[in-house]
Amino acid sequence: MSRLLKILLLGILLVSGLMGSTFAFKAAMVTDLTGLTGHGFNDIAWQGFVEAKKEFGIDIRLVESREQADYIVNLSKLAEEGYDVIVGVGFLLTDAIETVAAKYPNSSFALIDAVTSKVYPNVRCYTFHENESSFLAGYLAGMVTRKKKVSFIGGMDVPLIRKFEAGYRAGVETANRNIKVISAYTGSFTDPVKGKQLVKILFAQGADIVYAAAGECGLGVIDAVKTMPTGYYVIGVDVDEDS
Repeated sequence: MSRLLKILLLGILLVSGLMGSTFAFKAAMVTDLTGLTGHGFNDIAWQGFVEAKKEFGIDIRLVESREQADYIVNLSKLAEEGYDVIVGVGFLLTDAIETVAAKYPNSSFALIDAVTSKVYPNVRCYTFHENESSFLAGYLAGMVTRKKKVSFIGGMDVPLIRKFEAGYRAGVETANRNIKVISAYTGSFTDPVKGKQLVKILFAQGADIVYAAAGECGLGVIDAVKTMPTGYYVIGVDVDEDS
């Protein structure tokens, strides 16, 4: 995603004719509730901003949201401060982007990982084929499992996360139709303890591999699997979590 953000910002610079000018182009990013964790969706988006600053010399700003009510406040404040492009990361910002984009038609917004309910001339939406990469994760799990049972942990039970699970299940089935997939949802993206609890339950039910698409909850899943004996595995998402 960092490359996507860099390309997005470059495109805006070219269209606006600001490349090579003395005018300071300002870009801002608003996170969802998970914020920057060092191992997440928001982190790789922010990395794109940092790379764009180094390459194009633009001014960048990060605003981390602490609660849902912050979304509209943060986006509005940045629009009022005259940022040239404001990027909202995560589907949880969809409603806020729609509200603020309508209120500030002269500001440009980008929404990552979701699509607005209608077309706004000042909003660009960017989504991914999560099911495809998840298929590969499922196929790998299906080839590696010794117990013929693997698991999936999602965050909030929403269509986006269901795409991760659907792709994963399809990959497992392609590897071996006799492997069972069990799943559970934390109902949150910000509760590592819940992730740790759920993976222990799924492993107790016989799974030996877990694929987690659950934000910060996934960090708890990883911590739990690290304490398991050899032969238990976790597959992460978004960034390289092999550390």
